[in-house]
Amino acid sequence: MTISIPAVRRLFPATKRMNYLFNGGLSLVSTPVKEAMRKTISEFENGIGIDNWQKWMRDVSEAYGLFANLIGAKAEETVAIQNTSIGMAMIARMIDSKPGTNIVLDDLEYPTIYPFTTSRKSGVEMRITRNKEGYIDVKELESLTDDRTSAIVVSSVSCWNGYRYDIKELSEIAHKHGAYLVLDAAQQVGAVRLDVKRECVDFLATCGHKWLLGPVGTGFLYVRRELIERLDPPMPGWMSLPEPEGVQNENWQPEFPKTAQRFETGMPNLVPLAGIRASLELIHKLGLENIEKDILKRTGYIVEKLRDMGVRIFTPIEMEHRAGLVTFLLKKYETLYRELLKHSIITFQHPENVAKIYHWPNGGLRVDPTFFNTMDELDEFLKHVKKHL
Repeated sequence: MTISIPAVRRLFPATKRMNYLFNGGLSLVSTPVKEAMRKTISEFENGIGIDNWQKWMRDVSEAYGLFANLIGAKAEETVAIQNTSIGMAMIARMIDSKPGTNIVLDDLEYPTIYPFTTSRKSGVEMRITRNKEGYIDVKELESLTDDRTSAIVVSSVSCWNGYRYDIKELSEIAHKHGAYLVLDAAQQVGAVRLDVKRECVDFLATCGHKWLLGPVGTGFLYVRRELIERLDPPMPGWMSLPEPEGVQNENWQPEFPKTAQRFETGMPNLVPLAGIRASLELIHKLGLENIEKDILKRTGYIVEKLRDMGVRIFTPIEMEHRAGLVTFLLKKYETLYRELLKHSIITFQHPENVAKIYHWPNGGLRVDPTFFNTMDELDEFLKHVKKHL
């Protein structure tokens, strides 16, 4: 099966008026997502009756199942969160690294890493692997990992340049030393395939508003089934209980379930969850294998054409280390960015501090093509780049 670009573009009306290449930042809203959210809002007009509540809970359960299926997990191992940062903060509290231990990470991380790095105040050492021209040397990362490592915490795909890890290789390193593998998967899930069982992932957090094609305010937390019962809920609330509508006992001593429900908190974010359910249904309908193939084809094409122009690329050229993002460096990047905007071509301009951190000679832009982008749109973007060499 192949994805019909004209058909899917009709589901994303904004593609009629812009060349949208910022799909790893904020997904365009599709008509199925819009309609699902609109329908749920209209149901709220009638108040919360038992019929509505039961329907909404079924919708939430379906969303969990769709997401779990996407990553090779079970629904009972997943819960909804509002964004990746909340998920990473919850994981950090669950792991609760002790003084004298260490956490291994790399310098291509996003600020979602902060809940782990703040544990330095408690005597937890941070060991950082430095990238080399956009690549992480996994052997170097392994050399930093020992029996005092509590977790390896990385973005499975870096938001700064799209570097993609071999997740199985990371999990083997972590588990050899009794450490956890924690993934910020915001730039992978929905773009390229990830199987948490086959690749032995312990924890994963992701958001819905990027490659999952959902609305802002959605995301998912995954915790490996074998770990769930060992972990205390970091933010327990009434939805953490098997019978959330009632107090379990007079001493307020809750008995949390043996599933990821114990990590639920309060009232589900019902309207955005209706949207993410619709977007996950769309991804399953299109097929993640097909989406991945189309995304890698497009990033590969951009990488090849930029290299032919002599443009310096900060993204891996190998397909196995690439996903949906391409970062490139250019002296006239600011002028190019403004011109692209003028022509309704939406990309991402890296902040100045990122250029300083990675010692770039000049600034950079990032482009994130997806399955609904045509090759003509990519050529239009590349035409403008060529003018600013």
